[in-house]
Amino acid sequence: MLRRETLTIIAAGTIAAGGRGLGAVNAFVPSYLRGGLGLPQVTVGLVFTVILASSVIGPIVAGHVADRRGRRIVAIAAYVVGGVALGLFGSAGASLPALLVLGVLVGAFAYAESPLLQTLFADAIQDAPRQAAFGVYFAIAYGAGSLWVVLLGWTIDHLGFAAAFWIMAATFLAAAAVLLLGDRPRERAAG
Repeated sequence: MLRRETLTIIAAGTIAAGGRGLGAVNAFVPSYLRGGLGLPQVTVGLVFTVILASSVIGPIVAGHVADRRGRRIVAIAAYVVGGVALGLFGSAGASLPALLVLGVLVGAFAYAESPLLQTLFADAIQDAPRQAAFGVYFAIAYGAGSLWVVLLGWTIDHLGFAAAFWIMAATFLAAAAVLLLGDRPRERAAG
């Protein structure tokens, strides 16, 4: 199980936990919109709803594209687009059109990375005991997510929301580099 390709995927997931949708985005976007930008609660709800709606559609579309074009390249693209979108979202200010457009991109790509990476991991572990392998994967990748939330919270307190969103972006871009430069897992044919 602990071959180089599985370690590459675990490393990417651990790094990207700093920008992962279910951890960092859900924790900080509403606070940024309301407390950081001072937007009305209705506007916060609108922007966050757009992000969450996109978070449903993004992984579905990414999965279909990944089955046709390759999981690894789609995961790398999700990291790059999601990372850039996260950074720009935190720098967009109170411009509602910019927040909505970037919100769609954040929702679609910051939430697509996790299922894409899990699929790459499933392809890489092949003959290993699946339950044990995924137990290790989730413990490491999602355990790191809780540490990232602490670091991002500290960053917001000391450097502001924009810096925290650019750190989230950097985690995605670093994860893309790990996948790009790391061992290439063997992908199974789509069933």
